[in-house]
Amino acid sequence: MKLKIINPDYGLSNKELKEREDLLGQVTRNDTKISMTCPTKTKVYIDSDYDVAIATGEILQLGKKAEEEGYDGLGLYCFSDPGIIALREALTIPVVGGAQSSLSLACQLGYNFSLITTDPLRIPSKGSFIRSLGFSNRLHSIAAVEGKKDIKIELKDKIMDLKAKGAQVVILGCLSWTGMGKDLSRECGLPVVDPGFTMVLTLEMLVKEKLSHSKISYPYPGKKY
Repeated sequence: MKLKIINPDYGLSNKELKEREDLLGQVTRNDTKISMTCPTKTKVYIDSDYDVAIATGEILQLGKKAEEEGYDGLGLYCFSDPGIIALREALTIPVVGGAQSSLSLACQLGYNFSLITTDPLRIPSKGSFIRSLGFSNRLHSIAAVEGKKDIKIELKDKIMDLKAKGAQVVILGCLSWTGMGKDLSRECGLPVVDPGFTMVLTLEMLVKEKLSHSKISYPYPGKKY
């Protein structure tokens, strides 16, 4: 199985892309081949909905290229799921985002979940995003790191605070934290969902099960494009 993963942040080096491929490869099947790419023309790092809007055009081009090159599935290495609806309209191979896959998993692990995001300014937009995906009835709360200490220590402190306030499951709302979920789950005593791993494992499952998004839900955009 061949999976193409799009990291929507501009200009990552080949070394940085390979490091992320190897990280995802820690949880996938031995016969799964992972290839990560990123935009090279749209000089944007995803920190807002504005950034998502600017980056989506090139992300769509990268997705179309992946299907043309014979990849079995496409993953979005970002908790904003940039361009996911447009990609599903354009492609037939399964398209999985870090956010949707993690929110779905969190709802299987507890009656509520909390999200940790990267900046307090992102809390309102992340709440709106979660509501737009239909998960508002399970959302307990959203918190943000503030960069005042080592990231793993700060994440652990945030998770323990959310747990004390009633959160049953916590989602790490940034894929730069991929790989931290397992240790944080053990140390904090509740499920901590790791979106990078959840995204690629969900994608792998869909390919294995020969399932993809419904073209009734996501019809082709038409010949004008």
